[in-house]
Amino acid sequence: MRENEGYRETLATLRERFGGKDSISAKELSEYVGLNYQVTQNYIKRGLLPGQFLGRRYVVTITQLAWWETQKNRR
Repeated sequence: MRENEGYRETLATLRERFGGKDSISAKELSEYVGLNYQVTQNYIKRGLLPGQFLGRRYVVTITQLAWWETQKNRR
């Protein structure tokens, strides 16, 4: 699979923003995208936002978020 333009820069920016974490919670994602927490969970379930349900909570890897960011900017 080919890497999206700007992916590496976006990934570096997101890692810096989230303190070098490999993944973030749905709550952190909701604050980042400016949506209500329940709406964010619903969007993850529907595939409109990156993430998955692991254990008892939704998580988003920084690489997923960087890929999503570069995809949405292509539209």
